[in-house]
Amino acid sequence: MGDHLLLMLSSLLLLSSVAFSTASSSSFPPVVDVDGHVLMTGKPYYALSGLLRHPLGLCLPDDVGQNDVVQCPLLKHDSRGFPVAFTRVKDDDGDEDDREHGRVVREDTFYRVQFWDDNDNNNDNDNDNENNNDDNDNENNDDDDDDNDNNCGGDDGEIGGVEERRRRRRSDTTNVWYLKKGDVSRRVFVAVGSKSNVVKSVRFAIKRVTLGYKLVYCVQSPKRKGSSFPACFGVGLIRVDRYNHLGIGLGARPVQFFFKKKTDDDDDDMPHIPEMSRHLVVNNTNTNNIN
Repeated sequence: MGDHLLLMLSSLLLLSSVAFSTASSSSFPPVVDVDGHVLMTGKPYYALSGLLRHPLGLCLPDDVGQNDVVQCPLLKHDSRGFPVAFTRVKDDDGDEDDREHGRVVREDTFYRVQFWDDNDNNNDNDNDNENNNDDNDNENNDDDDDDNDNNCGGDDGEIGGVEERRRRRRSDTTNVWYLKKGDVSRRVFVAVGSKSNVVKSVRFAIKRVTLGYKLVYCVQSPKRKGSSFPACFGVGLIRVDRYNHLGIGLGARPVQFFFKKKTDDDDDDMPHIPEMSRHLVVNNTNTNNIN
C-alpha cells in the first residue's frame, strides 16, 4: 500500500513538472480580457480587481514605499492605475519581435510582468540608438501640467503620475516586477526598482479562478537542481498603512484580476466587474481571436 501511495505521489509531481516545463506549448488556454479578446505579449493591459462599480487597478504610492505595487485607492483621479505588459521569461529584456508582433498570453505559462511605459516603447520603436542621457534631459524638461494630467492620485498628488515616475527613473532602474522583503518575516511585496533586483528567477504565471484570474509567483526550488518542477505562491493583497500592497505570505488576501486593454480612447467609462465576467464566461473557450 505504501509503495502504491509513493508511486501516485511521484506521478502527480511528474505531471506538474511536465505541465510547467512545457510552458511554451500552445495547449494551455489563452488568457482573455474583459472584451473576450486574447492577451498578447508586449501589449498594455489594465489589471483590475474588486467587485466595484469602478474596478481598481495597480498604482505606485509616493508617500510610503514608493516602489511598492499597490491596489489603487478608490478615491483618486484614475482608478485604473498603470497598465501592465507580459514578456516571456526566455526573452530576458523583451526582444523586439515580442513587443512588435506579440504572442498569445496563456495560462500556466511563465512571464515577466512590468508596468507599461508609452514613452519608453515609442523610443524603442522610433529610435533604438537614442542615448539614455538624452532621454533623461528631455524628460526633465516636461511641463508640470503634464504631471498633473497623468497623476494617478488626483489633485493631492498622493499617487505619482506617469510623467513624474518617468523623471525619477534612470538607466539603472526598471519597470519590471520583482519581490522585496516585507516589513515582517514570512512575507514579501511586489515592487519595481533597480535592475539588480530583477533576476531571471522572477517569473509569474496566470491561473484561471472563478470568474477572473490570479497571479502566482514561481521559483525553481534549490533542492531540486536539474528539475523543472517549480514552487508557486499566490499573489494577494496585504494591508499595510492605508494601502493594499501586492504581496505573498503572511496576511495576504486572495485577489482576482480582470484585464482590460489600454487604448487611445481611455476616457470611456469602464464596465463594472459583473459585465466583465459575462464576457469571460462566454469567451473562455473561444479561440477565434488567436492569430
